[in-house]
Amino acid sequence: LKYRRSSQRPFLVRPVMARSTARAATTLDKGVAAKATSSVHRIEAATIKRTQVTLTERMLMDSEALFAYHSQENAQLLPRGALTEMLRDIGLEAKLGDDFRASARLAFDAHSGDSHFLTLPEFKQLYYMISMRHPGLLPRASSLSITIVRARGLPPADMAGKSDPFCTVQISGKPRSKSQTVHADKTLDPVWGEEFYDKYAYEEGDSLDFAVVNYERGARESDVLGKAKLPSSKFHREGGFDDELRLTVPPEFGRYTPTLRVRVVVDAIEKAAAEARAVAEAAAAEAANRANGSFTCSHQRMQAAFSLYAPEAAAKLAIAGASTAAAVELMTTVGEGSEAGDAQD
Repeated sequence: LKYRRSSQRPFLVRPVMARSTARAATTLDKGVAAKATSSVHRIEAATIKRTQVTLTERMLMDSEALFAYHSQENAQLLPRGALTEMLRDIGLEAKLGDDFRASARLAFDAHSGDSHFLTLPEFKQLYYMISMRHPGLLPRASSLSITIVRARGLPPADMAGKSDPFCTVQISGKPRSKSQTVHADKTLDPVWGEEFYDKYAYEEGDSLDFAVVNYERGARESDVLGKAKLPSSKFHREGGFDDELRLTVPPEFGRYTPTLRVRVVVDAIEKAAAEARAVAEAAAAEAANRANGSFTCSHQRMQAAFSLYAPEAAAKLAIAGASTAAAVELMTTVGEGSEAGDAQD
């Protein structure tokens, strides 16, 4: 610091060079910070890819069912070991072979925010990636195929003697599996013909609850026109269930006996039965081909024998073709003598 004297009082001469240096240092610090921030952004942009995707309803239901089944109770978190078991259950180990364990670890580390658990949104991201890479594994095949065909003889719900019915179906005690048809206008004999699946909630032994309800716009509760329960023993078998259900009508509607036509099949049973039939048909066809080939060879040998020992019968045998009875008859009527015996041999 330099002081300059005057007639009044001394004053401080501020160094211009020092001030410029301080400003330069401040500018340099800001530049370094800005450069560091932009570098982080560049690294993030180069290493993280953000993509917005849409899961179908079936994919959404499947992912939530898998997560609920394998996650810890009341925690809604999926640990590393549970994820490995889940990936093994869906068949990823059979697809990847020796690379399965390393792939499972990498999949967990890449999607887990805390390296200990997967939340449901994080698991849905992983589910989507697996479904894109291995579409044969996810979404899984559903357990049940349910077709609500029609209803007959429903009680009227309005003053005009008609109803606006729709039908609901769900697995007993599992409300998340509920599905419903569209409503039919002004009819007591609605036809829907709509197909549904169990939303990955069915387990062997579960029953199905059907309810036909009258549609009322804006109403919090609608009138139930009839209910029916279908036990598992009626459809958990080859061929499933394809018949009428007797609906139980609330007493306030009086004496009505409506019916509901439904079709329910267990997909795994039907698939196994179809595969078994295909194997049986292939085995039968192979056996028939072998039998035809053996008979053809035998027929050719008989023709050669008749040509050698009984030329006059060779033409008849050729005409007889594949008739075993005709060949046996020819062998017994060739004639007498040693030549006939040799031909029969």
